[in-house]
Amino acid sequence: MLYHHGHLLLLAKNAYDRCLDYPYEASVSIMLSVITLECYVNELQCRIDAFLIHESNDTLKDLSFHLNEYEKNRNSLISKLELILYCLKKEKFDRGSRHFQDIRMLINIRNALVHRKPESTSKLGSNAEESYSLHPFTKFLVDRGLIEKPHEKILPVWSQYLNSPKVAAWAYNTVVDSIISTVSMLPESTTKKIEEFTTKHEKI
Repeated sequence: MLYHHGHLLLLAKNAYDRCLDYPYEASVSIMLSVITLECYVNELQCRIDAFLIHESNDTLKDLSFHLNEYEKNRNSLISKLELILYCLKKEKFDRGSRHFQDIRMLINIRNALVHRKPESTSKLGSNAEESYSLHPFTKFLVDRGLIEKPHEKILPVWSQYLNSPKVAAWAYNTVVDSIISTVSMLPESTTKKIEEFTTKHEKI
């Protein structure tokens, strides 16, 4: 079974290239980047399963078993990434690390876009003197230096701030970093050689 994460990543890169002229393509690049990461985890699981038919590796066997169980139970993408780290390095994610925060925020943004809920603005803007707090997504992007801080009088609608080449590049690079990091943790094996060959991705 093939998931073609590399093709999806190329589509994300193409959307990024387009957003340099048409900023609204940034949201497309962000979505495709997250889909790429989810796809890669599933792809890795399938390749490990195929590898174990012909060769033996206790670490990969343990990872394969748990990834398959997580998939059956429909565990989240972030929990699968935590599982991979623990099985391969016997370490837990540093939840305060920049990388973990980036991954979690990227997945949260993707989920918010897919399961979009109405943002009521019926009571907003009626008072010209009122100031508004930043939406958590917007605040994160400001803190990362990806967007300028919106004026306090601007309505706090977060999705418009995704449409930036810098935000799209952040999403893309976060996913590439995660994939490369995963491959680097794999034990020496045929699987690792295959993963190194199929994940020669470069950041934007």
